[in-house]
Amino acid sequence: MISAYAPAQPYQAPHGGTDYRHAPPTEAIPLRFTGTASEYFRIWIVNVLLSVLTLGIYSAWAKVRTKQYFYRNTWLQDSTFEYVADPIGILKGRVLMATFLILLVASQHYEPGLYLFLMGIGIIATPWVVAKALAFNARNSMFRNIRFAFVRGPSESYGAYLGGGLVYLVTCGLGMPYFQWRISQFAVEGHRYGQLPFYFRTDVGRYFNAFLIGFLTMIPIAFVWFLLALTLREGFVEGDTTFVILPMFYALLLVPAAYLKATIANLFWGGIHIDRHELTSNQRFGEVLWLMTTNVLAVLFSLGLAYPWAKIRSMRYLVEHLTLHADGPLHTETGYELQEVGAFGDAATDLGDFDMDFG
Repeated sequence: MISAYAPAQPYQAPHGGTDYRHAPPTEAIPLRFTGTASEYFRIWIVNVLLSVLTLGIYSAWAKVRTKQYFYRNTWLQDSTFEYVADPIGILKGRVLMATFLILLVASQHYEPGLYLFLMGIGIIATPWVVAKALAFNARNSMFRNIRFAFVRGPSESYGAYLGGGLVYLVTCGLGMPYFQWRISQFAVEGHRYGQLPFYFRTDVGRYFNAFLIGFLTMIPIAFVWFLLALTLREGFVEGDTTFVILPMFYALLLVPAAYLKATIANLFWGGIHIDRHELTSNQRFGEVLWLMTTNVLAVLFSLGLAYPWAKIRSMRYLVEHLTLHADGPLHTETGYELQEVGAFGDAATDLGDFDMDFG
């Protein structure tokens, strides 16, 4: 086990990270998830009921409870992750967002000029909000008493989101793979674990390949759907076939959706390097297609009550298809950093408590 390795003397690696002489060979450490649907259902149903009864105020506490449950059931070796956010900070951010959305909706009907102004403000502010949300979530996430951090600021976020978004618009959507790769690179490389830097090693060309194959799979699917739609219309000339055609169309779309979900997950997680350590992800198209299909059907036929079951299944599949390849000891690289990271966490008193979910 990694924790049994003796500490070694660090020196500066060529890429600027911490390296160790005489390090042991790479060890593959699979991640584990121990959450259960029954446990999460109890948390979820209480969260829903209290959020409704408090007109949404409790949703901030619900978010923290949910994240804490998933974090503490995610294992790397003999340790779990921790989430230590203050719900009050999340509530402040949600109040600000709710106020903005109310003004936006009201101005759309009564003051078009103000509506356009607020829309522009919202678009311009989005990269700033993303950077703040990533920083908030990172510094409230811990592993072995060492905090994560996000060190990229709003200026880098604007470069990723507005720059990538501009490429997407100029190319009429053809630049979507680049946009996806750019924001992934920004999110990953802004993170630190203690003082260990994160790197994103996936080439942008692999994103283009994934989206191209996903698009090509839609061509035969569209053809099959067209033929089936014609057949149904001929068989039910006097009836409305929309209720049959639309579900069939969405069912067929699950195929490219599952392919992209599995492929992009592998590219994203498999591209993450933490100093000299790296992650790999081995999600498979067929398994993801089955997971998505059964989850959708279960949630639909249970009128939403199977959502916790579907969520647990999805989380378990994600986590248990991740492996950390540790190139050397973990504890010696981070043990001396706890004081510095703690000081940084205490000093983080800006608007970092503005928190949002971005997938």
